[in-house]
Amino acid sequence: MNLKRRKKKSLAQQSKQILILMTVILVIILGGCTYVLNKTSGQIYEQMSQMAQLYAQELDNRFLRISRNLFSAIMDTNETNSTFWGNVNLMKNGDYSEYAIGKLREEYFSSAWEYGTEYRIFLYTHDTDKLYQLSLSSDGNYTMSPEIAASIREQIDKLDEKAYAVKRKWDVLECDDEVYICKIAQKNGIALGCIVNVKSILEPFSKLSLGKHGYVSLVDQDEVCIGMLDQSGIISEPQSMNTKNTYTIRQGLSRAPFEIRIGIL
Repeated sequence: MNLKRRKKKSLAQQSKQILILMTVILVIILGGCTYVLNKTSGQIYEQMSQMAQLYAQELDNRFLRISRNLFSAIMDTNETNSTFWGNVNLMKNGDYSEYAIGKLREEYFSSAWEYGTEYRIFLYTHDTDKLYQLSLSSDGNYTMSPEIAASIREQIDKLDEKAYAVKRKWDVLECDDEVYICKIAQKNGIALGCIVNVKSILEPFSKLSLGKHGYVSLVDQDEVCIGMLDQSGIISEPQSMNTKNTYTIRQGLSRAPFEIRIGIL
Protein backbone atom coordinates (compact mmCIF):
# COMPACT_ATOMS: atom_id res chain seq x y z
CA MET A 1 0.00 0.00 0.00
CA ASN A 2 2.77 2.41 0.96
CA LEU A 3 4.61 1.41 -2.21
CA LYS A 4 1.62 2.37 -4.31
CA ARG A 5 1.38 5.75 -2.56
CA ARG A 6 5.08 6.39 -3.08
CA LYS A 7 4.73 5.49 -6.77
CA LYS A 8 1.72 7.85 -7.14
CA LYS A 9 3.64 10.60 -5.32
CA SER A 10 6.68 10.01 -7.47
CA LEU A 11 4.58 10.19 -10.66
CA ALA A 12 2.90 13.37 -9.45
CA GLN A 13 6.29 14.94 -8.71
CA GLN A 14 7.61 13.89 -12.09
CA SER A 15 4.54 15.28 -13.84
CA LYS A 16 4.96 18.53 -11.92
CA GLN A 17 8.64 18.73 -12.82
CA ILE A 18 7.86 18.02 -16.50
CA LEU A 19 5.17 20.69 -16.46
CA ILE A 20 7.57 23.20 -14.92
CA LEU A 21 10.24 22.27 -17.45
CA MET A 22 7.80 22.63 -20.35
CA THR A 23 6.65 25.99 -19.00
CA VAL A 24 10.25 27.18 -18.76
CA ILE A 25 10.94 25.98 -22.32
CA LEU A 26 7.78 27.68 -23.58
CA VAL A 27 8.77 30.94 -21.88
CA ILE A 28 12.24 30.70 -23.42
CA ILE A 29 10.75 30.04 -26.89
CA LEU A 30 8.28 32.90 -26.58
CA GLY A 31 11.01 35.18 -25.31
CA GLY A 32 13.24 34.17 -28.20
CA CYS A 33 10.44 34.76 -30.72
CA THR A 34 9.70 38.16 -29.20
CA TYR A 35 13.37 39.08 -29.36
CA VAL A 36 13.63 37.99 -33.00
CA LEU A 37 10.45 39.83 -33.95
CA ASN A 38 11.54 42.99 -32.15
CA LYS A 39 14.97 42.80 -33.73
CA THR A 40 13.45 42.21 -37.18
CA SER A 41 10.98 45.10 -36.69
CA GLY A 42 13.85 47.28 -35.53
CA GLN A 43 15.88 46.39 -38.61
CA ILE A 44 12.91 47.10 -40.90
CA TYR A 45 12.33 50.43 -39.15
CA GLU A 46 16.01 51.33 -39.49
CA GLN A 47 16.08 50.40 -43.19
CA MET A 48 12.90 52.36 -43.92
CA SER A 49 14.22 55.33 -41.96
CA GLN A 50 17.43 55.33 -43.97
CA MET A 51 15.48 55.02 -47.21
CA ALA A 52 13.22 57.95 -46.29
CA GLN A 53 16.25 60.07 -45.41
CA LEU A 54 18.06 59.25 -48.67
CA TYR A 55 14.94 59.87 -50.76
CA ALA A 56 14.29 63.19 -49.00
CA GLN A 57 17.87 64.28 -49.71
CA GLU A 58 17.50 63.26 -53.37
CA LEU A 59 14.23 65.22 -53.65
CA ASP A 60 15.73 68.30 -52.00
CA ASN A 61 18.70 68.15 -54.38
CA ARG A 62 16.38 67.83 -57.37
CA PHE A 63 14.21 70.75 -56.25
CA LEU A 64 17.34 72.85 -55.70
CA ARG A 65 18.77 71.99 -59.14
CA ILE A 66 15.49 72.91 -60.84
CA SER A 67 15.26 76.16 -58.87
CA ARG A 68 18.81 77.12 -59.85
CA ASN A 69 18.07 76.28 -63.47
CA LEU A 70 15.02 78.55 -63.49
CA PHE A 71 16.84 81.34 -61.67
CA SER A 72 19.99 81.25 -63.83
CA ALA A 73 17.91 81.39 -67.03
CA ILE A 74 15.46 84.15 -66.20
CA MET A 75 17.69 86.27 -63.97
CA ASP A 76 20.58 86.39 -66.45
CA THR A 77 21.98 89.94 -66.22
CA ASN A 78 23.57 89.72 -69.66
CA GLU A 79 20.40 89.31 -71.69
CA THR A 80 22.04 90.26 -74.99
CA ASN A 81 24.22 87.12 -74.88
CA SER A 82 21.63 84.87 -73.24
CA THR A 83 20.26 82.06 -75.41
CA PHE A 84 17.10 81.98 -73.27
CA TRP A 85 16.39 85.72 -73.54
CA GLY A 86 17.37 85.74 -77.21
CA ASN A 87 14.61 83.23 -77.93
CA VAL A 88 12.15 84.96 -75.57
CA ASN A 89 12.69 88.33 -77.27
CA LEU A 90 12.34 86.65 -80.66
CA MET A 91 9.11 85.06 -79.44
CA LYS A 92 7.68 88.51 -78.69
CA ASN A 93 7.87 89.15 -82.42
CA GLY A 94 4.73 87.43 -83.67
CA ASP A 95 6.36 86.39 -86.94
CA TYR A 96 8.91 84.20 -85.17
CA SER A 97 7.02 83.02 -82.10
CA GLU A 98 6.64 79.38 -83.18
CA TYR A 99 10.31 79.18 -84.18
CA ALA A 100 11.37 80.69 -80.83
CA ILE A 101 9.20 78.29 -78.81
CA GLY A 102 10.71 75.40 -80.76
CA LYS A 103 14.22 76.59 -79.86
CA LEU A 104 13.25 77.00 -76.19
CA ARG A 105 11.87 73.46 -76.16
CA GLU A 106 15.13 72.21 -77.62
CA GLU A 107 16.92 73.99 -74.78
CA TYR A 108 14.83 72.12 -72.18
CA PHE A 109 14.66 68.81 -74.03
CA SER A 110 17.24 67.20 -71.70
CA SER A 111 15.22 68.07 -68.58
CA ALA A 112 13.00 65.02 -69.22
CA TRP A 113 16.03 62.80 -68.55
CA GLU A 114 17.63 64.97 -65.89
CA TYR A 115 14.55 65.43 -63.67
CA GLY A 116 11.90 63.12 -65.14
CA THR A 117 8.95 63.84 -67.43
CA GLU A 118 6.71 64.34 -64.39
CA TYR A 119 8.52 67.66 -63.77
CA ARG A 120 7.04 70.01 -66.35
CA ILE A 121 8.88 73.23 -67.23
CA PHE A 122 6.65 76.04 -68.50
CA LEU A 123 6.89 79.60 -69.79
CA TYR A 124 4.26 82.31 -69.41
CA THR A 125 4.13 85.74 -71.08
CA HIS A 126 2.11 88.45 -69.35
CA ASP A 127 1.66 90.53 -72.52
CA THR A 128 -0.03 87.78 -74.50
CA ASP A 129 -1.37 85.74 -71.55
CA LYS A 130 0.01 82.60 -73.21
CA LEU A 131 1.41 79.58 -71.40
CA TYR A 132 3.79 77.14 -73.08
CA GLN A 133 5.10 73.83 -71.80
CA LEU A 134 8.80 73.63 -72.62
CA SER A 135 9.72 70.15 -71.35
CA LEU A 136 8.57 66.91 -72.92
CA SER A 137 5.72 65.00 -71.24
CA SER A 138 5.67 61.23 -70.74
CA ASP A 139 3.27 60.91 -73.71
CA GLY A 140 5.81 62.56 -76.00
CA ASN A 141 4.11 65.93 -76.47
CA TYR A 142 4.03 69.41 -74.95
CA THR A 143 0.35 69.69 -74.09
CA MET A 144 -0.93 70.91 -70.74
CA SER A 145 -4.55 70.65 -69.63
CA PRO A 146 -6.54 73.92 -69.58
CA GLU A 147 -7.30 73.35 -65.88
CA ILE A 148 -3.63 73.12 -64.88
CA ALA A 149 -2.77 76.09 -67.11
CA ALA A 150 -5.49 78.17 -65.42
CA SER A 151 -4.22 77.20 -61.96
CA ILE A 152 -0.66 78.20 -62.93
CA ARG A 153 -1.92 81.58 -64.17
CA GLU A 154 -3.70 82.14 -60.85
CA GLN A 155 -0.53 81.23 -58.96
CA ILE A 156 1.57 83.61 -61.08
CA ASP A 157 -0.85 86.45 -60.34
CA LYS A 158 -0.35 85.86 -56.61
CA LEU A 159 3.44 86.09 -56.78
CA ASP A 160 5.56 89.20 -56.55
CA GLU A 161 8.36 89.36 -59.14
CA LYS A 162 10.85 90.17 -56.38
CA ALA A 163 9.69 87.33 -54.11
CA TYR A 164 11.64 84.62 -55.93
CA ALA A 165 14.45 82.91 -54.02
CA VAL A 166 16.29 79.74 -55.00
CA LYS A 167 16.22 78.30 -51.48
CA ARG A 168 12.62 79.27 -50.72
CA LYS A 169 10.26 76.33 -50.51
CA TRP A 170 8.07 75.41 -53.46
CA ASP A 171 4.41 76.45 -53.45
CA VAL A 172 1.41 74.11 -53.19
CA LEU A 173 -1.16 74.32 -55.98
CA GLU A 174 -4.48 72.45 -56.14
CA CYS A 175 -6.34 71.62 -59.34
CA ASP A 176 -9.25 69.22 -59.99
CA ASP A 177 -8.81 67.41 -56.65
CA GLU A 178 -5.12 66.91 -57.42
CA VAL A 179 -2.25 68.48 -55.49
CA TYR A 180 0.84 69.89 -57.20
CA ILE A 181 3.89 71.80 -56.08
CA CYS A 182 5.47 74.45 -58.27
CA LYS A 183 8.33 76.91 -58.46
CA ILE A 184 8.03 80.11 -60.48
CA ALA A 185 10.51 82.90 -61.29
CA GLN A 186 9.46 86.16 -62.99
CA LYS A 187 11.22 89.01 -64.77
CA ASN A 188 10.26 91.60 -67.39
CA GLY A 189 6.78 90.18 -67.93
CA ILE A 190 8.04 86.60 -68.32
CA ALA A 191 7.43 83.74 -65.87
CA LEU A 192 9.50 80.55 -65.99
CA GLY A 193 8.49 77.69 -63.72
CA CYS A 194 8.16 74.00 -62.99
CA ILE A 195 5.19 71.99 -61.71
CA VAL A 196 4.92 68.38 -60.49
CA ASN A 197 2.06 66.26 -59.15
CA VAL A 198 2.72 65.03 -55.58
CA LYS A 199 1.62 61.54 -56.69
CA SER A 200 4.91 61.33 -58.59
CA ILE A 201 6.74 61.89 -55.32
CA LEU A 202 4.88 58.99 -53.69
CA GLU A 203 5.39 56.61 -56.63
CA PRO A 204 8.86 55.28 -55.58
CA PHE A 205 7.31 53.89 -52.37
CA SER A 206 4.68 51.83 -54.23
CA LYS A 207 6.84 48.67 -54.24
CA LEU A 208 7.36 48.64 -50.48
CA SER A 209 5.65 46.15 -48.18
CA LEU A 210 4.04 48.43 -45.63
CA GLY A 211 1.72 45.93 -43.94
CA LYS A 212 -2.06 45.94 -43.66
CA HIS A 213 -2.22 49.33 -41.93
CA GLY A 214 1.03 50.77 -43.31
CA TYR A 215 1.13 53.96 -45.36
CA VAL A 216 3.34 56.65 -46.86
CA SER A 217 1.97 60.17 -46.68
CA LEU A 218 2.94 63.74 -47.48
CA VAL A 219 1.89 66.11 -44.71
CA ASP A 220 2.01 69.89 -45.01
CA GLN A 221 2.92 72.45 -42.37
CA ASP A 222 -0.70 72.59 -41.16
CA GLU A 223 -0.69 68.82 -40.48
CA VAL A 224 -2.94 68.26 -43.50
CA CYS A 225 -2.29 65.12 -45.56
CA ILE A 226 -1.85 66.23 -49.20
CA GLY A 227 -1.03 62.78 -50.60
CA MET A 228 -1.09 59.18 -49.40
CA LEU A 229 -0.12 55.70 -50.50
CA ASP A 230 -1.14 52.44 -48.83
CA GLN A 231 -1.26 48.75 -49.77
CA SER A 232 -3.98 49.48 -52.37
CA GLY A 233 -1.91 52.15 -54.12
CA ILE A 234 -1.97 55.95 -54.25
CA ILE A 235 -5.17 57.30 -52.71
CA SER A 236 -6.85 60.15 -54.60
CA GLU A 237 -8.59 61.42 -51.46
CA PRO A 238 -6.22 60.85 -48.50
CA GLN A 239 -7.85 59.40 -45.41
CA SER A 240 -6.83 59.99 -41.81
CA MET A 241 -3.56 58.29 -40.96
CA ASN A 242 -3.91 55.15 -38.86
CA THR A 243 -1.09 55.31 -36.32
CA LYS A 244 -2.38 52.39 -34.23
CA ASN A 245 0.16 49.59 -33.86
CA THR A 246 2.53 51.25 -36.33
CA TYR A 247 6.06 52.60 -36.26
CA THR A 248 6.02 56.13 -37.68
CA ILE A 249 8.97 57.64 -39.53
CA ARG A 250 8.98 61.40 -40.15
CA GLN A 251 11.36 62.97 -42.66
CA GLY A 252 11.12 66.67 -43.44
CA LEU A 253 12.10 68.36 -46.69
CA SER A 254 13.97 71.65 -46.79
CA ARG A 255 12.88 72.62 -50.34
CA ALA A 256 9.22 71.55 -50.30
CA PRO A 257 6.42 72.59 -47.88
CA PHE A 258 5.73 69.11 -46.51
CA GLU A 259 7.31 66.11 -44.83
CA ILE A 260 7.32 62.42 -45.66
CA ARG A 261 5.68 60.16 -43.07
CA ILE A 262 5.91 56.37 -43.23
CA GLY A 263 3.74 54.16 -41.02
CA ILE A 264 4.90 50.54 -40.72
CA LEU A 265 2.74 47.85 -39.13
